[in-house]
Order: sequence, then C-alpha cells, then structure tokens
Amino acid sequence: MTPLDRAISMFGTQLALAERADCFPQELSRWKKQGWVPKNRCEKTRDAINCEVPRALERGISTEIARPVSLADLNPKEYGAGFA
Repeated sequence: MTPLDRAISMFGTQLALAERADCFPQELSRWKKQGWVPKNRCEKTRDAINCEVPRALERGISTEIARPVSLADLNPKEYGAGFA
C-alpha cells in the first residue's frame, strides 16, 4: 500500500484528504497513478496526513495505516532516501 493509499484510508475518502491537503480530488487521483506527489505539493500533503495520524489512531485505525509520512515517502525522486 502506498503512502497515498494509506492516507486515503486514514481520512476515509479521497475528498477528505484533498480538502485537507488543499487540492482537488482529481489531483490526488493523478498522483496515485503516477506514484508520487509533485514537489510543490509535498509539504502541504505531508502536513495534512501527519496531522490526521493521532485522530485516526483514536478512531481505532491500525498503525499499519495510520502512520506519519515523510517528504521522501511522497516524492522519492526529489527528496531521496533519508530526507525527512
């Protein structure tokens, strides 16, 4: 499961994640298909996901799903391994 797949599961819907990440659901679909988030959207998306983790855990979402992401998780090409 990719970081975006986990995030969508954590938020419940793609729309909920899109609203939090300040993007359109169509953008999320494109990012899922291409396998990475554009660099100019990584920080906002990472912050939205990481802010939701505690709430998701409180709702009983598994730690396999509800876990923080790094910039490198969202865009390994730009941020590479080891970049937080």
